[in-house]
Amino acid sequence: MFTTQINAQSLQEGQYVVVKVIKMEDNIVTVEALEYPGIKGLIMPNELSRKRIKNAIQATKVGKTEVCQVLKIENSNYDFSLKQVDEQSKTNVLNEFKQNKLAYRIAEKVSKATNVTIEDIYSHFSKEIEAHRSFFNFLSAIRDNLALLNNSNIVEDNLYNVIKHQFKASSFKIRADIDINCYKYNGLEIIKNALQKGQDLDSSVEICLLNTPTFSITKTCSDKDQGFEAVKKIIECIKKSIEEKGGVFHLMAEPRLYGEKNKHNLLKSNLEESMLTSSSDSE
Repeated sequence: MFTTQINAQSLQEGQYVVVKVIKMEDNIVTVEALEYPGIKGLIMPNELSRKRIKNAIQATKVGKTEVCQVLKIENSNYDFSLKQVDEQSKTNVLNEFKQNKLAYRIAEKVSKATNVTIEDIYSHFSKEIEAHRSFFNFLSAIRDNLALLNNSNIVEDNLYNVIKHQFKASSFKIRADIDINCYKYNGLEIIKNALQKGQDLDSSVEICLLNTPTFSITKTCSDKDQGFEAVKKIIECIKKSIEEKGGVFHLMAEPRLYGEKNKHNLLKSNLEESMLTSSSDSE
């Protein structure tokens, strides 16, 4: 259980909410809201599925994370529905839930380091959260531009350190694919020399034969921009060398980010890349 809706209003009818199934009895399912501590409610049999089912176990199970719609709120009693949630809405809500959870965990780290409550941390960044529409979005922006923090107090200073040292990508892999060929009698030697000239520009770059005549050019580095620049220079060097000798050059795949090592990939991903299946997180 965790709270990410610190600044949010109470649950409203019609709202989507992430819940955990905690009990099933007589085809009536009891759930608890994962982002609203203390809120529990029921899913009646006719709200479990759009399909015809004989037993609630065909729709869900105890311990499973689900997305429900709030149907009715009356005297602190909550009625939820599973069948009113379409797949796209479910995916969107679960993505946001996972993002909120990660942001909350970061706030926890800062809280432990500063003895400032998590509620006060959210409150401290309330304007930024509102401007970026969520704490997660704000943290993602910080990850790309640490200068957004002024480091003017202990909270911002510690958040800066958490993002910088634990959530910033440690390495990037830049890759491009090229085709080179030469039909002269010494064509093989010309190809080898062209590749060697490219390699001589940066010994850390890997040039590998994928499948004749295709080669990959890969550089792993901590600075993404420098990595792209290095690969582009090598491509130009090989292209110039092979064409000067009468060979043929084709760029098969532009330099691209091939892989990225990160303690928390979520902070480096676009929002649509965040993934969470309904059975993978039972908190």
